[in-house]
Amino acid sequence: MEARAPGLKEGQARSEGIASLVREFDSPLRRFFTRRVADKADVPDLLQEVFIRLSRMTDTLRIDRRDRFIFVVANNVLRDVTPAFHPAATRD
Repeated sequence: MEARAPGLKEGQARSEGIASLVREFDSPLRRFFTRRVADKADVPDLLQEVFIRLSRMTDTLRIDRRDRFIFVVANNVLRDVTPAFHPAATRD
């Protein structure tokens, strides 16, 4: 059975779960990305991508060790969108 706040429908519970993650992790993730990317203008897009990926999960309220999980997702976003993680893609 899915854990959700009393009185909330599935979509509402899911939205609240994501909103909770945004409130808790926006600043730490912003610092994480700011330290790792050359173009600071990319930080908002990277943050958005993390939260988009999390929103695709069926139950964010049941994530164990949320802080660790969120930063694994953030690192995966960096790996997926940053050319430095794809040296073969930058060769001519």
